[in-house]
Amino acid sequence: VPAGSRVVRTYMALNEQQVARGLARFLDAYPSMKSEVESLGEEEAECLGLTLEELRLNHGHQLLADVAKTSGLDEFEFLLEFAVDSQEERSELLAANCDAIRCALGE
Repeated sequence: VPAGSRVVRTYMALNEQQVARGLARFLDAYPSMKSEVESLGEEEAECLGLTLEELRLNHGHQLLADVAKTSGLDEFEFLLEFAVDSQEERSELLAANCDAIRCALGE
């Protein structure tokens, strides 16, 4: 995710590389959604005041969120399945995300 880009979702416990890897793996696992993202063009991006990369990132994240919701899964936990390889690391990141949320809420 390029600096300054306007991506709808943030995942506090993941770094940019992990989020990018997770989204790429998600789209690889859902080829029709990958095609949908790749079919978005410069004209749509310009109409929304975004770069093509920003539009595609946002749309990919929205698709991931929709699949997670439809499956009854937490979006962050669903992304973790694609972003990191080990269950131990997923557990650590999930705990770190919960801590970050509690901190942000002042708890």
